[in-house]
Amino acid sequence: MSDQPKPRGVCSFGGGIQSTALAIMACHEPERLKKAGAIPQDWIFADTGDEPDEVYENIQQCAPMLADHGITLHTVSAGVLSDHVKAGGNHWPPLFVRGEDGKATPVARQCTRAFKIDPITAKIRDLYPDRHHTRPVFQWFGISVDEMQRAKISQLKWLQFKYPLIDCLISRGECREIVRAHGWEPVRSACWHCPFHSQHEWERLRSTRHWDQIVSLEKSLHELWEDRGTGRWGRLREKPYLHRSLVPIDSTTGRQMELIEWDMQSECAGVCGV
Repeated sequence: MSDQPKPRGVCSFGGGIQSTALAIMACHEPERLKKAGAIPQDWIFADTGDEPDEVYENIQQCAPMLADHGITLHTVSAGVLSDHVKAGGNHWPPLFVRGEDGKATPVARQCTRAFKIDPITAKIRDLYPDRHHTRPVFQWFGISVDEMQRAKISQLKWLQFKYPLIDCLISRGECREIVRAHGWEPVRSACWHCPFHSQHEWERLRSTRHWDQIVSLEKSLHELWEDRGTGRWGRLREKPYLHRSLVPIDSTTGRQMELIEWDMQSECAGVCGV
């Protein structure tokens, strides 16, 4: 048994392309991650309850592989995001509204912090109750070198963010290759109703069981807005939509294809879909 101390760190695991590639390298090609330092032994998946089926299937594949290599995959949850929104909760996704210039603009989202960041940070606190009295805890994120603008600096003195794919100069495309070389199909991690979906992803979702859920959720959003009364919904002056065309999601066939793709790189912090 090794006398080496357990690394004081965790990895945020989204079950998507980059974090799955990280998991494969951590288990089967750890030498590729040498520049990133010690591989954390605790990985954390924040479950919004709204990931597409293939992400949950991917996590079920990854969990035993990680366990075989001494890595524990923890799951944390703040509940089901779509249920929270339908119930009138204000931790909403970045819904699109019409801005003063007449163009679509996303509202300030609350879902990432409430359903991803806060549950993961709470789990880190549980794992490291002595965090204030010893060296900092590090937290890995699966953000690749071609997405460096998503990298952030921790606002907590006891927590240090690390980006192993950036340290090792590994791109999203290389992550896809790593996952496919392992015999798995790369999948993107993002809630099935996320307004930051690309056009390709919206079209893919039309053929899944999630499409009816998407249409139903948006109808609930419109009902909430029309009967908004007071609170945060009352301050939302323009009607919110899931798609940046600013028309109901089930009425966008054909028209969607003429729209310029939303630049997710500039709007998404990368905490959810990695």
